[in-house]
Amino acid sequence: MPLSLGATAGGKLHIIPLRIGDDVAVAHRVGRPRDVVLYLQSKGTGSGDKLAIALIDMQSQTVAANTGGSVELSLKLQEIQQGVNQFKLTIAQGGEAAAESLTIENVRV
Repeated sequence: MPLSLGATAGGKLHIIPLRIGDDVAVAHRVGRPRDVVLYLQSKGTGSGDKLAIALIDMQSQTVAANTGGSVELSLKLQEIQQGVNQFKLTIAQGGEAAAESLTIENVRV
């Protein structure tokens, strides 16, 4: 990691692998946790920047980056699996002051 997404919307679609070590199937059966939150930390985000994020084979959700550069996306537990999950990520909308390249520095659940 770091992963540069560029400065404008409509650019390259990036694939990010993320390993989940927990036994998700067992957790789903016992009802804990009900959902999972994907956290991305970025730099170069400006007011109005939005990212399109989704698991592979799922419809993208557009999420706004906050002023500190973090992005959070809630996922249902049944959407993820133990092992490697792949997320697709791109800039959905560049903010008004999007001159600097938006860079993803950290990804975690």
